[in-house]
Amino acid sequence: MNLSLKEKIYGCLTGAAIGDALGLGTEFMTRVEAKIRYPQGLRRYEDILRDAHRRQWKRGDWTNDTEWILLATRSMTEKKSVDNMDIAKRIKEWFDCDPPDVRTSMQWTISQDDYLDDPINVCVRTWEKMARFEASNEALGRCLTLALWPSSREEAVAKAAESCALTHADKRCIGTSAILAAMAHSLMWDDKCLEHDDIAAIGKQYYLYILPFLRTAWEGELSELELDDEDTLWYTRKAAAAALWGIWHLDSPEKILYRMIDEAGDADTNASLAMALAGLKWGYSALPKHLVDGLLQKDRLFEHAEKLTAAIEEELEKRSR
Repeated sequence: MNLSLKEKIYGCLTGAAIGDALGLGTEFMTRVEAKIRYPQGLRRYEDILRDAHRRQWKRGDWTNDTEWILLATRSMTEKKSVDNMDIAKRIKEWFDCDPPDVRTSMQWTISQDDYLDDPINVCVRTWEKMARFEASNEALGRCLTLALWPSSREEAVAKAAESCALTHADKRCIGTSAILAAMAHSLMWDDKCLEHDDIAAIGKQYYLYILPFLRTAWEGELSELELDDEDTLWYTRKAAAAALWGIWHLDSPEKILYRMIDEAGDADTNASLAMALAGLKWGYSALPKHLVDGLLQKDRLFEHAEKLTAAIEEELEKRSR
């Protein structure tokens, strides 16, 4: 399937946004609880329950997962490159606006007075103070999006790994960010879905214990990842494996989206990542129209997509001269 550049970029960003916005509806639930709360399945924004957590957002709005992605697109559009120091500055500006639902490890890291002096080493320092425990999934969407910029796959993987380290020092986070960037790059620039061995080769470079999750994603069932386990639902290896499972096993963005929603757990992140890849594979036109139309910040999203498309086209034209 040879999609236009615009179809892929709009598909990736919009897919991520609708996954995030609908996934909020089952975020932090178990599969059983999600089935009880939504007996027919959650398929529309207007059916999202309004409990204490979900009241932080309006129905049809996205969460921090999409804001991370748009932060990356703004940087690439304005800098005409993947500039991780510029991304660090934007992370700090975003954090200073007091966004909701930010994990403690990120709060500690970004709030350090010397964060912008050396963000990677500050991140390592705060992670070590937290006993090297946290390996959460917030960086994955941002790093996946960086692979949209024209580059070799090797460069895209390296830039994604470096960008992850701005906020997440654990090798599990860095490795999974590199893996999703590789998949996104291949879908974007080669029209190819990487297979298990391609992905596993990247995982081995960073952390061997990523590999069992990749194997489950390739040959197992989504339920085997136990995405709704209350103690591990935020694991970066689970989120990355869920996104890969969707692109490897299902044949449409809609099927991928609803499976992620029904599995619950960290559903907004899982669905956002899976749908970003689905948007790259099948394009914007294949996304569920009622969910695209229902996004509250659709115009803002499309503005980002249009500017990024123009910047990438300009970069490609410049390189072809």
